[in-house]
Amino acid sequence: MIEKSKSAEQKLSTIIPAEIITQRIFFIRGVKVILDADLAEFYGVSVRCLNEISIFIVRTFIKIREILASNKDLAQQIEELQREQKLQNKHINSIYSLIDRFIEEPKKQDNKIGFRR
Repeated sequence: MIEKSKSAEQKLSTIIPAEIITQRIFFIRGVKVILDADLAEFYGVSVRCLNEISIFIVRTFIKIREILASNKDLAQQIEELQREQKLQNKHINSIYSLIDRFIEEPKKQDNKIGFRR
């Protein structure tokens, strides 16, 4: 993906003194900012490469956030379906009990047809 020269690898292996980093930090509208050119120099890559990687990282986080949001929605839908299923099971059980009552054999009546003595 990113090919680094030996000088870039050497730059990454050396620790950049804190004074140099703090000199490159600017306050813009009350926010601490380091320019992309300075970051690229710290990492030993081109500005173009640094910006491409930054865009890739932002897009990846957006996808992760979308996946997490859709999973949350999916979990809510599953919970709702489970609640509905429990309610439907109660209704089905009551229907079966009514059907059972109708299916039961009627009690035999001892009343005979005709006149009584």
